[in-house]
Amino acid sequence: LFHDGLQAAGTTYRIVVVGSKGDLKWVGKIANLTRGYENQGRVQDLLSCHQCMVGSEQLPAEDFSTSPCWEPTVHSERPWSDSNLPCLMAIPFDQEKPELLYRNDVFHTLRLGIYRDFSASCIFLFMKWGYFGCGNMPEKLEAAHGHFTLYLRTVGKTAALRSFTLALFNYQNAGSYVWSNTKGSDTMLLCEWLVVAARGFLVEETDRIKRQALSVVSDAGQLSLEWFDLIYKHG
Repeated sequence: LFHDGLQAAGTTYRIVVVGSKGDLKWVGKIANLTRGYENQGRVQDLLSCHQCMVGSEQLPAEDFSTSPCWEPTVHSERPWSDSNLPCLMAIPFDQEKPELLYRNDVFHTLRLGIYRDFSASCIFLFMKWGYFGCGNMPEKLEAAHGHFTLYLRTVGKTAALRSFTLALFNYQNAGSYVWSNTKGSDTMLLCEWLVVAARGFLVEETDRIKRQALSVVSDAGQLSLEWFDLIYKHG
């Protein structure tokens, strides 16, 4: 299909694969990855990206600067063994960087990825600062969900998310990195609500540090909405 193409009405059409999309668990399976997201080290440093060599002590994955230390290593070395090549290697693609075939799509990296971390972190930060009243965590989560529900009723939207629980946010102890185990559409509703909530809290907050954080939450949430709004409305 690529080399010979198809003939139709005197025209040759060639079929080109520009990418394979899926979550990182699927990519790891279909590409027989020897390094990837699922190989993150908890005790020792391990290479954790199939697109670059990030994850070593010298190349921390947390470097989000404009020119990160790992940038020169992008597509420098294959993330699989020569004796166990991915089945999709049979498809004509870029021979210099074949791992580029496995794309990072916005649904998995954002709606089911970063935005889940963002929304849960903001909710727990607001609880810590007392924005959802006093009491234990379940009581504060109930108050937060009431705030969320009131917002949805105000704007005429509905969510599949019926309650906020510690299990929903994968909270085990004070050292947990919380994230919301929510479907993509509900994650976006959480971001939408957090923009409004942050701006509301900002009106009454006097602490300078908290005001700075609330401004960041508001801006980040707004950008998350604008990004998907642009994608869905673009012709």
